[in-house]
Amino acid sequence: VKIMATPNKKREYTYGIGYGTDTGVRTRLGIEFKRINQRGHKVDTELLLSEVKQSFIAQYVVPFGKPGGDSLRYQAKYEQEEVGDGNAKRFFLGASFNDRWRGWQRRFYLDYLHETFEFGDTREIVNFLIPGINLSFAKADNLLLPQQGYSWFFDLHGGTEAIISDTSFLQARAVGQRVWSPSARSRILAKMEYGATTVDSFSALPTTERFFAGGDRSVRGYAYQSLAPEDNDGNTIGGRYLLTSSLEADYLIYNNMGAAIFFDAGDASDNNHFDLNRAYGIGFRWASPVGMFRLDFARPLDDEKNFRIHIGIGADL
Repeated sequence: VKIMATPNKKREYTYGIGYGTDTGVRTRLGIEFKRINQRGHKVDTELLLSEVKQSFIAQYVVPFGKPGGDSLRYQAKYEQEEVGDGNAKRFFLGASFNDRWRGWQRRFYLDYLHETFEFGDTREIVNFLIPGINLSFAKADNLLLPQQGYSWFFDLHGGTEAIISDTSFLQARAVGQRVWSPSARSRILAKMEYGATTVDSFSALPTTERFFAGGDRSVRGYAYQSLAPEDNDGNTIGGRYLLTSSLEADYLIYNNMGAAIFFDAGDASDNNHFDLNRAYGIGFRWASPVGMFRLDFARPLDDEKNFRIHIGIGADL
């Protein structure tokens, strides 16, 4: 038996362009340096450009343990983003430990964040050191276009004024999704997300730690990040709590094309009492090679004279 092996290219270049109602036109450019040394270290760099967010990320990856899942990662990132009715500029430095644990993907992380954000005439400059842990799990017959499957995501993180952070806070977030198929060409999709934050001074909390609802992957029928508490000037500034849910049924009518009906509800609030914003609608579906393409027409129940069009593509879980 003879085995001939040839090395992969030392560098891999990636490019992508797309469109989503939340982001507008978006472009992604990436370079992966695959073989920094004989121990398999690599460097990933990525430039993301869209109408609402621009970022550059550089990441150094040190593999260990089980191939393909276990790694140490060191990251630097700069980004600008429109958030609610404001904007933010951020610089991150972070390190994370990633491994497989009892079938779950587990991640311990420590991030340093420097952020400047503005809402109306209010401008804040904050610094935070944020340790955290998250767990994720997905099981499906096809992760891109599942007929049967489910996923879970849990995250817990925070910061303290005793160590760098401008205010003390603790935040938890959970997301659950389920897909099942009554028949070969039909599916029912359900999703629920809940988040909660306890914080000493909300005005010093960075925008990355504030909750917003509305948009393609949240409550359709409402603009991206438009559902959240407002300040005295009417600027949407985010909340401490989040609750969203979605129920959808789709059916492939002809080949890989079909239709969907859906109902969404959700809100971001300053307390744990929610005034849920509800919306319903219909959509066009195309089971593309890179995930489901969605064209949705959604109408809010509290404003039935208006409707919004949502466009998106990607995996369902």
